[in-house]
Amino acid sequence: LKVWQFKDLGFQAAARVVQSLDPLQSLKDISQNFPSVAYGLTKQPVPDSLRSDIASNAHHLMTGNSAVILNGKSLEPDTVDPFDLYELIRTDVVNYEILRNLHISSSDIFNILAVVPSFDVPLTFKIDSPEITFVNDLEKDQKYSRWPRKVQDVLRPLFPGQ
Repeated sequence: LKVWQFKDLGFQAAARVVQSLDPLQSLKDISQNFPSVAYGLTKQPVPDSLRSDIASNAHHLMTGNSAVILNGKSLEPDTVDPFDLYELIRTDVVNYEILRNLHISSSDIFNILAVVPSFDVPLTFKIDSPEITFVNDLEKDQKYSRWPRKVQDVLRPLFPGQ
């Protein structure tokens, strides 16, 4: 291999894995037999969408750092243990099966499961909405009318029976 052929070898290996019918087997074959498959990888075309996805992911990581991302969910590499990983995968499989039983296509299911909620905007709830019902309305219920109006009075320690 020439030096200039090594430039895109990582992209080409990723493209081969992504386009494979069995991605895990393909990843295993490439990683375990890399010297023998390297020349074949140099012929692998790399879609522009894959390049942009890799560049986007690289933008979020500093050089030398590692990341674990499972279906779009970022996991802390230092704290992931096999049991948590198993539980996350099991949850995704259960969710996949539920969506599959609703006759949703596999590609749509993967898009749904890969959605990561964005919390750039803080979550707020409008509590005067008619959808919210108070079971015990301290301000309006007759049984609470004799209660003190100040929270500090309610929290003040008293002797039992007072």
